[in-house]
Amino acid sequence: MLGYSLPFLLILPIFMAGCTGLTSAPKPHAVLTVTRDEVNLGDPITLHGDESQENAGVFTEWRWDFGDGNYSTTTSGFTSYHYSKPGNYVVTMTVENTEGGTDSATVMIFVNGPPTISLTMPTSIKVGDDAVLDASESTDVESGVLTWGWEFFIDNIKDGDAVITYNDDKSIATLSTISSGTINGTLTLTDDRGSSITKNFALNILTRNWQLTWQLRTNNPIEFSGQLSPGEEWNNTNIPGEGGFIHSVNATLTLNQEDGNPLGDENFTLELYVPIGSWSADSKATRPLTDLGLEAKAYIARSEMNTVSTTPVEMSADTTQDILDTLLPESSFGYGNWKWKVIYDSQTDDWLIDTPLSSFYDNQWSLEITFEIYYPVLVELN
Repeated sequence: MLGYSLPFLLILPIFMAGCTGLTSAPKPHAVLTVTRDEVNLGDPITLHGDESQENAGVFTEWRWDFGDGNYSTTTSGFTSYHYSKPGNYVVTMTVENTEGGTDSATVMIFVNGPPTISLTMPTSIKVGDDAVLDASESTDVESGVLTWGWEFFIDNIKDGDAVITYNDDKSIATLSTISSGTINGTLTLTDDRGSSITKNFALNILTRNWQLTWQLRTNNPIEFSGQLSPGEEWNNTNIPGEGGFIHSVNATLTLNQEDGNPLGDENFTLELYVPIGSWSADSKATRPLTDLGLEAKAYIARSEMNTVSTTPVEMSADTTQDILDTLLPESSFGYGNWKWKVIYDSQTDDWLIDTPLSSFYDNQWSLEITFEIYYPVLVELN
């Protein structure tokens, strides 16, 4: 005999029947999908859990664990999210119904990080120097293949005054200029998954500083020679003042007396015409009265045609040619072609026959012209 009383035995089946009614809540079925399981950093991911099945009751909430320490709760079956760092993340969605049942589902998300630009370059260079913009040390956190995209904005540099060259993969750009100004640009670095980053840069192209002085030089003589018969003339032009200011000129016409006319050489005339300045001059060939055996000569000379300051001057310009273009205007005295002429005039005499004595002779002649010219000397200052 067990010793239990009858009332207790009657209560026990009722209690046991109540315990058998404590079953678990109906469990929903969680279904989680993602529009894209691979995104670039900064792009949103969109998560869908609206295909989950309630099985009993209705859903009360969706709980989201984004795998980076951040959580969210929504009353609808979808959400979007931005990751702040690249990497692999496991997203967990948990759904709960009104019966208290829960279920979870997960997806894997890969967030591709952008490359990192490492750009070394000068902030300024002088005109004529090359600027090397080196981004070859740029990296990608996923070790992807990189593409470099350069863009230069050179609106304030004259056309053709900036030349850009690249190495094979375009990770290094070399910029050459011949005029001053500011060049702005951007470098966009893109990996093989399409993630990119852009960096702005600016490069100042500085003009150069010069010290200007003037140096007076005597040019090597310019020489002409020829032979004229009576009534003939010789003409020629030269441009003596290129690159400087003409200070003086000395021209000497010399007649050869060895086979010449002892009476007619004074009929030689040297003429000169200078268009800029409207200067003309002429000289008859004569012999020194003290020694008629010497060769006859004609002379044209002039000095102080242009004057310059002897005080050094500091100037700024991109190139020496820019300075020369302002220093050497085409209106300076003696600029351009000098027109030279040697004339052998016929001569009559008092002989019994009316025939020019000089017509029986040809005369050899030579012309030597020497110029003194002020040339600019430009020395670059630091």
